[in-house]
Amino acid sequence: MNSKPSKEYRERVAALDNVVRHCITASQKFAGIRSPTGAHFYASVLFTSLCTRGVSLAILTPYSPWAKRKLEHWDYASIAGMTRSVLEIRLAFFYLCAEECSREEWECRWNIFNLHDCTARIRLFEELPSQSPDIISFSAQADEVRARLTANPFFTTLPEKERKKYLHGSHAYLNSLEDIAARAGVDVHSLL
Repeated sequence: MNSKPSKEYRERVAALDNVVRHCITASQKFAGIRSPTGAHFYASVLFTSLCTRGVSLAILTPYSPWAKRKLEHWDYASIAGMTRSVLEIRLAFFYLCAEECSREEWECRWNIFNLHDCTARIRLFEELPSQSPDIISFSAQADEVRARLTANPFFTTLPEKERKKYLHGSHAYLNSLEDIAARAGVDVHSLL
């Protein structure tokens, strides 16, 4: 059995290394710039998250220059999970920060995304043995976001069944990740 990685594998590790280093340089170069819109601010947050996950992925990757090891450890499950996380952040970045849409649609997307986050936190705290006072705060936030959504001109154009679905908070996006990936030019099969 050959214990050396293939040339193609080494090329891909080098490409990952180059991309991560380039992204970190770009992030540092543009740090501290004031965000003119919510989309710009969240682009900064998501890009930083992409950089951090990229570093973690590079550290986990066998034969990567990011980690010196006595023995290369091939942890496919952790690498696959991290890769999936990077891909989902990439799609959120496109959907919330790069894809052009009207201000009303962006605010609708943003509020649906935040409502999903808020209701997920409520469900998390409800599962704890003792009820957290944070549930009250998150419930109030969820109600505020629902009010913003029902007043949003783009949201009101959606069919009633869809509006009810989004107001429940169980969906983070107006579209499926597959649809967002197709619009972003990401191979849909990489989501499987």
